[in-house]
Amino acid sequence: MKKLLALALILVSATAFARVKIKDPMVITDSVTITSSAKPDIMESGMTVQYKSLDYAEVSAAMEKISGVVKKSKDICTFAGYRISPEYQYTDGKQIPDGYMGFLDFDCKFNSAPVYEAVVNSVFTIAEADSAFMLTSKQIRWTVSRKVLDALRSQMKVEAIRTVLRTAREYSRASGLYCTAKDINLEYNDYVPVAREYSAVRASKAAIQVSEPDKTDQTVSLSVKYNYVCR
Repeated sequence: MKKLLALALILVSATAFARVKIKDPMVITDSVTITSSAKPDIMESGMTVQYKSLDYAEVSAAMEKISGVVKKSKDICTFAGYRISPEYQYTDGKQIPDGYMGFLDFDCKFNSAPVYEAVVNSVFTIAEADSAFMLTSKQIRWTVSRKVLDALRSQMKVEAIRTVLRTAREYSRASGLYCTAKDINLEYNDYVPVAREYSAVRASKAAIQVSEPDKTDQTVSLSVKYNYVCR
């Protein structure tokens, strides 16, 4: 009789415990950071071109010449067109028209510095013939292409999921419960130098850096935050 009573109490206790687990699951908040590095595979640079004149048509013609060079180099260079804005001077609180300013900015991505140098030389050939041009060169630097970066991110995502699932099994064994991951949040962080060096260039081609710069690996990290629900 005592054995039957003890067995009944065990069964009742187990059932009650099971109900508590179902009603109030254990939630564990966890996170992991996966870090990797990518080797730069493409260079990037570009130029900003400005032109000022009292004549709108003259500014437009100058901008068309530069945009023609960029369009011929569409395999490596891109731009979103140019703009022309009126300029003003202010004397004794009065606004006085002061001609027009044309502005064109283009960016280039390339694997060989001489390929970009040809674009630079074409722009300078036009600018050297007219002192109204103002050129600003962006420094050449190596960077990681979107194709390489996306492939690396996919690998890191798979590694992160494997880590989350492996940890879920470890928590299950340690707690004696069944743990599943939910509310998984992925956040990529790429360390890319965002500051670019600019140098004003007006008449000398030597002022533009056209040699291949040093390569520096780019650090990519994936932060994963998630919850484990154990029942």
